[in-house]
Amino acid sequence: MIVTFSKTTPAFIAGRKTTTRRTWADVHAARVQKVIDAKGTIDAWDFSPRVGPARLARGLSKPIKVGVFAPLGLVKEDISTMPDGDFELEGFKYLQEQGLTIFGKEPWQGFVDWRADGGVYWVLRFAKLPWVEAVPSEAPLLGQEARAPASAPQRS
Repeated sequence: MIVTFSKTTPAFIAGRKTTTRRTWADVHAARVQKVIDAKGTIDAWDFSPRVGPARLARGLSKPIKVGVFAPLGLVKEDISTMPDGDFELEGFKYLQEQGLTIFGKEPWQGFVDWRADGGVYWVLRFAKLPWVEAVPSEAPLLGQEARAPASAPQRS
């Protein structure tokens, strides 16, 4: 099983993202819950490897696996109840510190607007695990060159 982080990939790589909200179908959420119940792991990718050829055709980077995490809990919540503390847990604070944007906005404004949009999401809490496979030291993320943190495993 994989989860893609797209715009918050830099925060995941830096160990500053431990929560994600998804509009999964209940059947998919049930599969995630089975991984939680089995104390399994989930692979983290920047973008879905299933859309790799389409990304390459548009001149974008090839999707890459960026880590592994242990899912800890899964609940369905209305986004309007998302606490301010999830600004950090969703990785938005890291993006802000790096001068990056999300949803085309400064991260705090993107967070506030997302919460105000309403809707019900599956909220997955997780712990990033040590990972021994190579992570590129430089990879195009968010449409720009972004450098992985020094603490990330480096490609040899």
